[in-house]
Amino acid sequence: MENTSILDSTKKFLDEASLDGSNLDTKVLNLLRQEYLRQLGQYRRIDLLMQQKYRVTFDEFVSRRVVRRQEYSWNVESDAMECETAISGIKTIEHKLEDLKKEACVLLQFSWRRTILLKSCGWAFARIESFLCVVKKAVECRFSESLN
Repeated sequence: MENTSILDSTKKFLDEASLDGSNLDTKVLNLLRQEYLRQLGQYRRIDLLMQQKYRVTFDEFVSRRVVRRQEYSWNVESDAMECETAISGIKTIEHKLEDLKKEACVLLQFSWRRTILLKSCGWAFARIESFLCVVKKAVECRFSESLN
């Protein structure tokens, strides 16, 4: 894992922003997730509009050779290209979201200055952080018992 520095002004903006997460990594991951979801929404909107306009899915649009039947008109050609881009974008963004979900992590610092990296399986960072507080207390109790 590589550490990267950010400008103090950027850190200040991230600290002041009302984003889920208590540390910068979590906030940046949430920002990325939000951006991917925004892009996914745009692509899905384009796909839906094309389905409504032509009353077929993109696969049916291609198999029925709508562009050819419409004599390769500019409007139909550009719609086909826009829809193809949207379908490709949906797949790409869904893969990026899955990759981001796999890489999402939360750092938990224990009072004895040890840090545990917990890979999360989902996006409920606030719930994970609450859960980690409970785990932290349990581990601290266990740790203090082992010292006795």
